Amino acid sequence: MMMISWIFLVIGLHAQPAYNQCLKDQHSLLLAFKNDLVYDPSSQIAKWNPSVDCCDWGGIRCDKEGHVTGLDLSSQNAYGSINDSSSLFGLEFLQSLNLAYDDFDSLLGFSNALNVSPI
Repeated sequence: MMMISWIFLVIGLHAQPAYNQCLKDQHSLLLAFKNDLVYDPSSQIAKWNPSVDCCDWGGIRCDKEGHVTGLDLSSQNAYGSINDSSSLFGLEFLQSLNLAYDDFDSLLGFSNALNVSPI
């Protein structure tokens, strides 16, 4: 009986899907976005390591399929521009974005995407 339980345990461990594994395209898009920013070397953005699953990076939330659904970069002392060619717009499953208390000089991409005029 003990052997049968052990077999089911081993089979069960291998049969479970891997949740929150970052998809390669999501990983690449985030790294491209990082490369377009200037940020404090002590920020969580600076700690985004290409050899680590992006769903484990600070400020990143993923769904069970590995799509990035949340990006919280608030108070990271990040600055730069986000235009309509930003890799950020490739994150098709992004539902939550927090850029509060950062210093982006242009958010042209957002105004174009939302069809509004910049202030």
